[in-house]
Amino acid sequence: MAASYEGIIISTLWFMYNMSKNPDIQEKLFEELSNFDESNESMIASQINELTFLDQCVKANLRIYPPLACLPRKTSEEIGINGYSLPEGTLTLTAIYSIHHDEKIYSDPNQFDPSRFDPENITKIPPGAYIPFGDGPRRCIGERLGLLGSKIIFSSIIKNFRIVSSKENNIRVKTDLRTEFMNSVKFHFIPRNN
Repeated sequence: MAASYEGIIISTLWFMYNMSKNPDIQEKLFEELSNFDESNESMIASQINELTFLDQCVKANLRIYPPLACLPRKTSEEIGINGYSLPEGTLTLTAIYSIHHDEKIYSDPNQFDPSRFDPENITKIPPGAYIPFGDGPRRCIGERLGLLGSKIIFSSIIKNFRIVSSKENNIRVKTDLRTEFMNSVKFHFIPRNN
């Protein structure tokens, strides 16, 4: 549970950055969220799952800036890959950030583009090319909690504020284990009229 909350915090910062840089996408999301009533607690989970553009924005956010830049693992037995032998106990890294920015898979990979996750486009993403929560038997068990938490937080922010980027926001990305800002980032939160 603690890991999912840390991932939500990192994702929220990147989400605010992406929304501030894409005001047209932010307004489209606000339109979808305008009928969402987060005060009705019994409706939150069922309503949240019906918000398709929010889902696309969350996935686009996790693709371009996955909370974990790489996944370290040790081999539990000797493994052969492409003619090479990896002995038991070998440290391996799955470079999630690099996979999510591969130009052979994603055209203009640095572009925040929720339409990549439209129902007709999502089938074009090959298996293993979108893995913000890992894959296979070691896939993150906090995925559903993380996604639901992110959607609730993101929807609350966008429903109540318009996020505007500071002119100083020339970000530098740090990708050792987590995907983080190397420099400070400033936003302006403008309250929306109810």
